[in-house]
Amino acid sequence: FRAAAASSPQEEVFHRNIVATVFGSLVKYGLMIAVLTVFAALIAVAGADPGAGGWLPRLIVVGLAVAGWTTLLVTKLRPLSRYLRGKLREAVLAALRTNRFRLLAAGFVINQACAFVVLLDPAISAPELLITIANVALLGAMALGRIVRRT
Repeated sequence: FRAAAASSPQEEVFHRNIVATVFGSLVKYGLMIAVLTVFAALIAVAGADPGAGGWLPRLIVVGLAVAGWTTLLVTKLRPLSRYLRGKLREAVLAALRTNRFRLLAAGFVINQACAFVVLLDPAISAPELLITIANVALLGAMALGRIVRRT
């Protein structure tokens, strides 16, 4: 799409296709990072030394999650021109006006918030419960989004 858009900069169809492709890949890879963060949090908490709070595995997972999100955004947004980044921003804002995408965004936020709480608060007595809530929130938001899309 980039080559086509460069050869015909006035062609809005190419710009829309680039934005849709980037938007879709952000969601797809974001889902993968969200799920991996949650499972890595559970593994880090399970393998942590209870006496010392087990900060090293927890901080490694936090660092990897932040690096994953940063890498995703940089690799997807950096190649875009300023104009296309603006179009992508408009597409995200337009999507946030739909119930389907609001549900998905809420699922992402709840999922990652639960994962980071488990990682950064060693006093949580039942991290498995919070991890379950994180996964249910993300999967529920995805399922509800599909139902809302059909109606």
